[in-house]
Amino acid sequence: MLASGSGDWLEAFLHRRQMRVHVFRVSGQATRMAELSDPAQCEKLLDELMDVTPAGESSQLGNGVESVLKTFRGGSLNAIVMFTDGVTTRGEDLPGASRSAARAG
Repeated sequence: MLASGSGDWLEAFLHRRQMRVHVFRVSGQATRMAELSDPAQCEKLLDELMDVTPAGESSQLGNGVESVLKTFRGGSLNAIVMFTDGVTTRGEDLPGASRSAARAG
């Protein structure tokens, strides 16, 4: 989906679903990369995402999800979509973080 080069899926979130998309990079910690509300921004973001390379000493996927959840505590968050190899090398894993997300609603 990401490597296809087509931003149709991202534009669908923004235009048809009328969602705002927040993009975070999760390595040692969750860092906001972008906030999209206009489909015209999709191509630039996809180019930036294709240039992202692994960095840091660990892969803290579950902790990254929990950090994003904390960022939106008390706000509206429809979903978290992660592009990852799924390997957590430190901290909480994705199943643990998903249980926390479910408890948070």
